[in-house]
Amino acid sequence: MAILNAPPSGVTVRMYRQGLGDCFLLAFPTEVGQPFYMLIDCGIARTIAPNRQAPSLKEVAEHIKDSTGGRIDLLVITHEHWDHIAGFHPSRGAGGVFQGMKIDQVWLPWTENPQDNQATDHKKTVRKARDALRTALNRAANPTSVQHISSVLDFLGATGDDTAAAMKVVVGLVKKGEPQYLDPAQLHKPLTLPNVKVRLYVLGPPRDMDYLRHMDPKKGESYPGVGKPKNKGSALTLTQAFLMGAHVGEGQALSDEDRELRNLCYPFDQKLRIPSQDAKKDEFFKTHYYGTPNEDWRRIEDDWLGAGEGLVAYLDNYVNNTSLALAIELPQSGKVLVFAADAQMGNWLSWGDLTWTIDDSGNNAKTVKIQDLLGRAVLYKVGHHGSENASFKQYVDLMTSAQVIAMLPVNEKDAHANRWDNMPWQPLVKHLKGEYDPDGPNRILVKMDEFPTQKPKSMNDGDWQKFKKLYEENRFYMQYAVTD
Repeated sequence: MAILNAPPSGVTVRMYRQGLGDCFLLAFPTEVGQPFYMLIDCGIARTIAPNRQAPSLKEVAEHIKDSTGGRIDLLVITHEHWDHIAGFHPSRGAGGVFQGMKIDQVWLPWTENPQDNQATDHKKTVRKARDALRTALNRAANPTSVQHISSVLDFLGATGDDTAAAMKVVVGLVKKGEPQYLDPAQLHKPLTLPNVKVRLYVLGPPRDMDYLRHMDPKKGESYPGVGKPKNKGSALTLTQAFLMGAHVGEGQALSDEDRELRNLCYPFDQKLRIPSQDAKKDEFFKTHYYGTPNEDWRRIEDDWLGAGEGLVAYLDNYVNNTSLALAIELPQSGKVLVFAADAQMGNWLSWGDLTWTIDDSGNNAKTVKIQDLLGRAVLYKVGHHGSENASFKQYVDLMTSAQVIAMLPVNEKDAHANRWDNMPWQPLVKHLKGEYDPDGPNRILVKMDEFPTQKPKSMNDGDWQKFKKLYEENRFYMQYAVTD
C-alpha cells in the first residue's frame, strides 16, 4: 500500500468510509521532507446498515498504519463518543493496531482533563445519569419494549463503560510526555506544529455552562425544515423526572419540589395505585392481567419508559457540545479548514467570544476573530454527521470563499439503521450543495456514500477539472488536497 504523501504546499484531507463515524487523516508537508500526519478521531456507531461492503475499523486502522508508515505525529480526540473513539477500544475496536504505532502527541478537550475540577464534575454527572438510565431500563417488565432505547445507550458506550476503556487507551498512546488538554479560553494565540507552516485555532469547547446546555437550535440558528419535536427544559429536570419515575434512588430524602415532581411521574393519583407486588397476589389481576396470553397490550408499566429515548438523546447532545473544535489556517494563502467535530449550537456560539493575536507579514500584532477565519474557510468538516443542531447557520453562511468543499462523514443507510431519520438534515445538505444560492460560491458536498458527480451550476469547466484532479476516492476513503 502506498504511503500518503503531502502536497508540495497545503494539506491532504482523507475521510475514511467505515460507516457512521468520524476518522480523518491529514498530511502536511514539512521543512524536513517527511509528511506530518494528524489523525482526528477513529470510530463508528454500533449498528451499520446490512449488505454494504464498508471497511471494518480494524481494516481502517491497518490502512492508516500502512499509509503513514506506522507513525502519527498528532492524534486529536474530539470527545468521548463511540462513533469517534471506538477504534481505540482494546478489544472491540481495531484490535490493538493503534497501540503498535508511534504516536508523538495527543490532543483532547479540557473536559477530559482528570486534574480539572469542572471537567470531573461534568463527567460524573453524565456517567451517573447514564448508569441510572441503564438501571431503569433493566427494570422493564418487557425488555423488548425498550430495546430501541437500549440500542442508543449502547451506541453511547454505556455498556461495559466502553468509551472510558477506549479513552484510557488513547491517553496511554503517548510514549513520552502527557496528553494536552486544550481550553480555548486560555489560548489567545494559535497553536503550531513542528516543522509545518500552519496555525491551529482552538474554537471549543466552552466553559460557560449556558453554552454547554444550549444544544438545539433556536429560531434562525439552523436551516429551516420540518423534523421531529425536540426535548424542552433543562437536562437536570428531564433526568430527575425520568429517574424518579423509575424509582432509581428510591428511599432517598426528597425536597418538597422533588417530591411533587415524583408524584407527577405517576399516571394515577396515589389512592388509585396498586403496587405490582400486591397486584400479582390478587386473583383478579392474576387472571386478567398477568395470566392471560396475548394481553400484554393491557399493561402500561413500560409505556413511560419511552421518555428514556429523549433523555438518552439529551445526554448524547450534551457530550457532543463538549467537542474539541479546530480551525486550521494555511498562512501563505490564508485558506482555513474548519473541523467542528460534533459541536452543537452553544459550542458554535461561544466562538464569537474568542480572539487571537498573531504577527502579520510585517511582524505587527494583529487580532483575529472567528468571522475572519470563517470568511476564508475552503473546507468544512460538517458537524455531527449533518445533524440539524450541529451547523450554526449564521457561521456556516460566513463561509463565502470562491470554493468551499464540505466533507460529510455519514452514510444515510447507517444513520437510518440507528433511527436517526433526519440525518443528514436535508435543508443543510441543499445549502452545502449550493442549491439555495446557485449564483454564490462554488459549493461541493463530499458525502461518505455520495461522490460529487455533477458540476455546481456556478462553477466553470476549468475549476471543475481542477477539483477532480485534487480529489480521490476508493472503497476505503474520499480524499481532497487543499493547496496553499
